[in-house]
Amino acid sequence: MTTLDQNIKDAFERLYGHLLLSGKDAAYSVFENGWRMAMQDCIKTCESIENDQWALYKGRPPYNGTEEGRADNYVEGKSDGAGMCVEALRSQL
Repeated sequence: MTTLDQNIKDAFERLYGHLLLSGKDAAYSVFENGWRMAMQDCIKTCESIENDQWALYKGRPPYNGTEEGRADNYVEGKSDGAGMCVEALRSQL
């Protein structure tokens, strides 16, 4: 079990352990699946930000290249940062 898996299990037990007298493993499995689905949603959001900011930086559709942020190092950095978040989140799954 990885440290992250143990942290998830510990959080689950702190939140719901007192409510469960039996079936804890089944309930934890449902909790873990929900957590992983939420992480996937976070990854999709970060990917969307990364791609959008990269398109703005490059002046690609849906942008036309005249918007503020075109070829701006700050916008490129936002794209790179969102990409780093995607990598970090994926490493936790």
